[in-house]
Amino acid sequence: MTGIHNQRDDERLRGLFREAMPPVADDGFSDRVLRRIGRRKRMRRAVLYLAAGLGLAIAARPATELLMAAGDWMTASLGQSVVLAADRFEPMVVVVVLGLLSPFLVSLLED
Repeated sequence: MTGIHNQRDDERLRGLFREAMPPVADDGFSDRVLRRIGRRKRMRRAVLYLAAGLGLAIAARPATELLMAAGDWMTASLGQSVVLAADRFEPMVVVVVLGLLSPFLVSLLED
């Protein structure tokens, strides 16, 4: 035998385990616990997404001001217009960038 199991072997093993250890009658306890865990998991994920969205909304204005200040500084120090110059800068750029990064940030928080 090469160590590679096929689906038939897996089914045979499951059958042997079912015969050796029949499921314990728990009057639906296991199902209730699994439902409760799933509900808590969904609630935790919803709260996390809500908090991340709120944090991004709060951070949008300071991030916009920071990028505008960076653009002004770069314009003054380089003596030429740059992409972040205040006269051409759109605050919605920050919102879009934060929106695009939010799934990545939330996944980092979730782990």
